[in-house]
Amino acid sequence: ALPIFLASSSKEVRRESCWLVSNIASGPPCQITELMKRKSIMQRLIASAKQDIWVVRKEALWALASMCTSGDRTHAMSLVQADGFEPLVMVLSLENVEIALLLTTLDAIRNVLEAHHQNLLLFQEHDGIDYLEELQKHPSNNVYKKVCHLIEDYFGVEDEGAENLVPEIKKSGVYGFGIS
Repeated sequence: ALPIFLASSSKEVRRESCWLVSNIASGPPCQITELMKRKSIMQRLIASAKQDIWVVRKEALWALASMCTSGDRTHAMSLVQADGFEPLVMVLSLENVEIALLLTTLDAIRNVLEAHHQNLLLFQEHDGIDYLEELQKHPSNNVYKKVCHLIEDYFGVEDEGAENLVPEIKKSGVYGFGIS
C-alpha cells in the first residue's frame, strides 16, 4: 500500500509515508535491502525528493540519505542506479536547509563516492563540486569540516607548486634545475 500513499493527493499522507520510509531506511541493512527491492516505492520516493513540496521533499531526502548512511555499498550503488543520487547532490545547493539534514546528506554522498569511482563523475555532472565550494562558506563548523574532507579526499587540488618541480630546459638542451 505504500506506493499508493506516496502518490496520494494529500501532502500530509505523502509526508508521513516518506517519514515511514525514512524510519525503515534507518534500520539494519536487511531492512534497507527489502525496501530497495520495491521499485515502485523507490520511484515514488525519488520523485518526491526531486519535485514535491518542501515538507514532503525533505522527508524523502531524509529517507534517501538514510539508505546510504545506514546501508552498505550495495545500497549506495542501488540508489545511484535508481537515479536517487541527484536529489542528494541537490541538497548541497539549498539555502537554509537544516544542518542535520545537510550533515547526513554529506555523509551519504561520501558513502556513494566510496562505493564506486564512477560516482565521482556523476557527482561532477550534477555540479556537486561547485556546491561543495560554496558550502565552504557555511556558518556551521561541522558542515565546513565535512565539506573540506570531501574535497580533500575526492577532489583534492594538486599541489600548485608541482609544476615548478619540473626542471627548466636551457637553450643548450640541459636541465636548469633553477640554477643560473
